[in-house]
Amino acid sequence: MARALPETRCFELKRQLLRGCQVRVGAGTKIASSVRFMTGGPVEIGAATWIAPDGLFQGGTALISIGEQCDIAGRVTFATGSHERMGEGVRIAGPGYSTPIIVEDGCWIGTGAILLGGAHIGKSSIIAAGAVVRGVFPPESLIGGVPARLIGSSRPEP
Repeated sequence: MARALPETRCFELKRQLLRGCQVRVGAGTKIASSVRFMTGGPVEIGAATWIAPDGLFQGGTALISIGEQCDIAGRVTFATGSHERMGEGVRIAGPGYSTPIIVEDGCWIGTGAILLGGAHIGKSSIIAAGAVVRGVFPPESLIGGVPARLIGSSRPEP
């Protein structure tokens, strides 16, 4: 229903609609109408966060938690689900499982980044556009690449 609303307007109504779908959304958060929520697990989005068009939240039953005052660019994907690998002669994608994704306060995630289950991004970090992120990164990290790695500090140079 939120997708029928103007892309970058009616944010309070969108927050109310999402809350009715078990997505916890903090005050002042703005979510574009084309963002899709296709997950069986809880989603928590902190206050004063921006999520740009065409984002995707998908996966199993694990938590996706986005902190306060985060900026998430367009086409960012949060995918908590994966599969165990099976042996030879059997379908390679075995039983599914789901692991949480945590993005702490003040993070900036670039266009087209993909965060996979098990990603934990420390406070005030930056994820470069197109990065594929899994694993734990400390606060104030500059993260980029495929697969993503720590490439520096998010703190401005003096």
